[in-house]
Amino acid sequence: MITGPMRRGLTALAFMTVLVPESAVAQAGLLGRVKRRVEDNVGRQAERLVDCAMGDQTCIDKAQSDGKKVRIDSSGASGSRGGAVGTGAGGGTGGGGSSAVWANYDFMPGTKTFFYEDFKNDVVGNFPRRYEFINGNIELVTYRERTWLRFAGTGQMSIPLPAILPQRYTIEMDFWGTGGECWIYPNGSIDGQYRIEFGAAASGGVHTPSGSAESSEYSGEELIHMGRVMVDGLYAKVYVNSKRVANVPNFNSERGNRIAFYCDGGMALGPIRVAEGGRKLYDALTADGRVATQGIYFDSGSDQIRPESSPTLREIAAMLTEHDGLRLGIEGHTDNVGAAPTNLDLSKRRAAAVKTYLVGTLKADAARLEASGFGSAKPSQPNSTAEGRQTNRRVELVKLP
Repeated sequence: MITGPMRRGLTALAFMTVLVPESAVAQAGLLGRVKRRVEDNVGRQAERLVDCAMGDQTCIDKAQSDGKKVRIDSSGASGSRGGAVGTGAGGGTGGGGSSAVWANYDFMPGTKTFFYEDFKNDVVGNFPRRYEFINGNIELVTYRERTWLRFAGTGQMSIPLPAILPQRYTIEMDFWGTGGECWIYPNGSIDGQYRIEFGAAASGGVHTPSGSAESSEYSGEELIHMGRVMVDGLYAKVYVNSKRVANVPNFNSERGNRIAFYCDGGMALGPIRVAEGGRKLYDALTADGRVATQGIYFDSGSDQIRPESSPTLREIAAMLTEHDGLRLGIEGHTDNVGAAPTNLDLSKRRAAAVKTYLVGTLKADAARLEASGFGSAKPSQPNSTAEGRQTNRRVELVKLP
């Protein structure tokens, strides 16, 4: 009996709205993906899509005035998003950075970081000190100027958490590979019946005792992919790049104080962020007068807003629409890595970019928004830990009088 991820390799099942047995025909899924790619290519030519960077309202307006359709594109980002406001948990452009469709992408990262490790205190060639080794050949490698944890062969490890996973939590990481899959067990036990799955062919899904819900977004054009997990009670959603690939209402996994990983050789994982799901932005703003968002992402060292910021930005715009008298300060903050003047300038530009997007794209009232940046001058956590630095890279919303 084969128990490891190797049993499927690069095969990804076609997406299904209900759980299906793992013996479902993979060939039909492959043919379906080929068919969709052909249809997509024909559709793009017929519709005359124009690529516009997210937040570039001039490009968007011009394309629309010319009667063309707009594709939001951040393909200019070609490496790390390590300096991003938000998770900072990766940032390969993958298939998601330049994707045109974000229709069902509703991922909202948790607001309280449970665990985050960026490998900055580890040596390439070693196994990271804060992770727990179980077996296999697993080591840190450098790829595209970033550090990754690569499985040279099938291996097992776990991430220790400071407490048991809460009812609402999120997991964020980037991944790539030459083949195979990684299985993720929230109960901390490799032999658990409930798991999250990510595959080298940009596949992702949820496995339960009754079967699997899984989809693939593989294009053959990019190795690095963005993987996200959002669990709320029994509900589990999994995202790969720009798509929600699984949406399962009966993920009855126990919560543990560690997360276990069982990965095939060839798979590699970027820094991993585990966070507790938070309150809605308006509820937190009303209670505390300010709220730090973890869902606004920028390209590294840039004020270019990435497409995966869409759910958080839409929530901010909806909050302004629903509450006529609300005025917001938009504050940019960074960690203390790098020169202070550079961080200050970057934080100001990022806050201004958020305001510009809210006003230009989501039609918020500019008179109700004020943008400012503070660099690393106002940390919310000590910068001495990876979790602290990640938390300090943020955009905060402040309720103004």
